[in-house]
Amino acid sequence: MTRQPSTNNNQDKIQNWIDISSLNTQFQAWLNLLKEYETVNSFFDDPITKAFEEEFYSEFEIIEENADKEPFKTKQILFLDEYLETVSEGLKEQINDQNKNALEEIQEDISTLRNQLTVKSKKWVVKYLSKICAKIAKQGIKFIKEFLSETKKEIIKQSIKRLVDYVKENGQDLLN
Repeated sequence: MTRQPSTNNNQDKIQNWIDISSLNTQFQAWLNLLKEYETVNSFFDDPITKAFEEEFYSEFEIIEENADKEPFKTKQILFLDEYLETVSEGLKEQINDQNKNALEEIQEDISTLRNQLTVKSKKWVVKYLSKICAKIAKQGIKFIKEFLSETKKEIIKQSIKRLVDYVKENGQDLLN
């Protein structure tokens, strides 16, 4: 088996023979190691962006049972894609010499998210969307007003629509 990183203190590749019966244990240990690396704070992390990201994630978080395994429904994917396209187009109009690099990075993140909407879980999508919103928020109040207040309105509209659809589909069961 070849894996990288080899330990939490060593990022080098390691290769060794293992018995097939211990494959699951070894694989789980490696996945835990990857999660550990993902959550390590470094001096490259921006505390302001991180704070915004946590704020947005707490607002958007999906608490459904299988949110870490299931994708969004097709209508939701199309809604998110349309929203992301609108934000992307709007950001293009805001680019200037001072924010060019930051907005191009956000554009790349938006492109990545749009490409992953159909293959990633709801939880991953929401986490990535929170990261994008945090980067937008860091650009200033003008960006928050233009791009993020609309997000909240649309998410509320979609949530209400889902609630109405649920009541329509399960109205008889709710009365019993």
